[in-house]
Amino acid sequence: ASAGPGAAACREAAASLWGLDGYPHARPLAVRVPMASGMRGRGLIRTRHTPELLQLNGHPVTAVADTLVDIGAATSPLLRWIGDQEPIGTLDRVELALESALRDGLVTLDEIGRVLDGSTRRRPGRGSIEAVLARRPVGATHTESYLETRAVQRDRRQWSELAALGFTVLVFTNDHIERQASFVVRVVREAIAMRAA
Repeated sequence: ASAGPGAAACREAAASLWGLDGYPHARPLAVRVPMASGMRGRGLIRTRHTPELLQLNGHPVTAVADTLVDIGAATSPLLRWIGDQEPIGTLDRVELALESALRDGLVTLDEIGRVLDGSTRRRPGRGSIEAVLARRPVGATHTESYLETRAVQRDRRQWSELAALGFTVLVFTNDHIERQASFVVRVVREAIAMRAA
């Protein structure tokens, strides 16, 4: 509020306040202010776009869909957590946040799509969230935990290596196998038929 009207926690600070995976601490502090405000200073992010602002525990904060787009503009890697062999890069961190937001019911893919539709191609962070959404299998359900999301990231690297070797990679979720077995069988048969042709 001290930064004036339209000010709100954004980027990593907003992700931390929302409790998104990959953003355990609200640092660096980032407060979004309208470009027209003319305000400058450490921690102030001047933006041309107008994100949806909400109140969270009495504090103005960017809505989750806007936050997910904005965190893609960060370039500093997150220090690795136990089990990670290297620091977590921007795309993987955005994916962690996305999956946890979907899991907790804080956002839908449609809401993210509306934010992207209302944004210019030059909006900072847009390319990152688009890349994360592009590598997400169509119709996939959210992951169930931080560790599952990290495992899926490693799986995707292996899938890419297999595809480069000429293998066809089919991705199914646990839900597909347990509840949609006929769908799995149909897709596998179609893939075999396509390879035979």
